[in-house]
Amino acid sequence: LALAGLAAGLASPAPHRLMHRRRLGLRRLGPLLRALPVPAGAAALAGAVEATAGSGFPVAGLSLGLTGAAAAGIAAATGLGNLVTQWPAGRLADRLGLPFAFLVAGLGVAAGAMLWPPAAPGAAMWMALALFGGAGGALYTLGLIAAARRARAGTRGAALAGLNLAYLAGATVGAQAGGLILAASPGFALLSVPLPTLGLSAAIALLVLPSAVLLARGARVTPPPAAPRPARAPAGSAPPGGARRG
Repeated sequence: LALAGLAAGLASPAPHRLMHRRRLGLRRLGPLLRALPVPAGAAALAGAVEATAGSGFPVAGLSLGLTGAAAAGIAAATGLGNLVTQWPAGRLADRLGLPFAFLVAGLGVAAGAMLWPPAAPGAAMWMALALFGGAGGALYTLGLIAAARRARAGTRGAALAGLNLAYLAGATVGAQAGGLILAASPGFALLSVPLPTLGLSAAIALLVLPSAVLLARGARVTPPPAAPRPARAPAGSAPPGGARRG
């Protein structure tokens, strides 16, 4: 299906005409990302959080005594949480504002990261992982909302492409950082939790909490208002500067 969709897209003449008219490159994305720091920062933070969990949490689960199947299920639990929280995150941003939604998402990520290791292997572990995944995915959703509100009509497509670039950059750094934290931490346990696992969760919490505060502060800035549309002349009125035609 993926190959068929790719072939159909390449065979369509419309994308080629659009690419011929306006090319999108790093020269265009760089200034756009600098002009939209809140959406780009939220996307990069979401990528770092999700990649760190995807690469490090299953390994940490094995150190907590989970079976291989249960450790693989960590990704399913975070993915399920990501799935079910996107619409509530958007509603929260609409009703209470983006700053509050960013703070709630940051607290959710930090709480889920710190709660799931002590709760393993019980049912509370899966709830904490779902909370972590949902809040991490909400960061990216809130970044999309911020981009849609701030980007002008002619640059929204490029803004969304820039968000994907920021997400992938954060994911690349986050996955490597998570592995380094697990490898560099001592091998003893603290309160029955291996220190590498505790260090990984604490690093995520220490990254997300101040970042969420910065995103909330940046989201308080009011986006520039849209240009007002010219008023439509009432039906039957004479055109400006000229007499009405009979």
